[in-house]
Amino acid sequence: MKRRSFLKAAAGVAPMIVPRRVFSQAGRPGANDRLKVGLIGFGGRARFLMQYIGDEVAEGDLVAVADCYLPRTMGIDPGGRSTPLSDQASKWAKYQYFQKMFEKEKLDAVFIETTCHARVWCAIHALQAGLDVYAEKPISLTVEEGRALVNAT
Repeated sequence: MKRRSFLKAAAGVAPMIVPRRVFSQAGRPGANDRLKVGLIGFGGRARFLMQYIGDEVAEGDLVAVADCYLPRTMGIDPGGRSTPLSDQASKWAKYQYFQKMFEKEKLDAVFIETTCHARVWCAIHALQAGLDVYAEKPISLTVEEGRALVNAT
């Protein structure tokens, strides 16, 4: 078989081999159009949000989680019991330091679900890394923190 005839035959078969989720459709972005999302802080509020967003965040995929208490990222509560999220947790990259997550993962956006006093610090690092940020209120505790956050954008 000549190379040219092989390539023609392979071109006709290729769409049957590639999964349908790779190609974009109306209401469903393609694989290259999906956002890679990270989560900083995996405490109570983040676990509450995870019930609604799961592994898929609108037009993106949750790919990494960072929390200073590493067992929490495994889907284990501080008492050592497994939670309903422990099944999903096996799919995520887990980090104790969010800066390492920024270095190793090629994220597009990040959810920041830390305590109020740490939220601005994490948001500034995320903005400096070029990420889009979702953080719940209060995003800052003082006017000075808010100004620092605005200056970081």
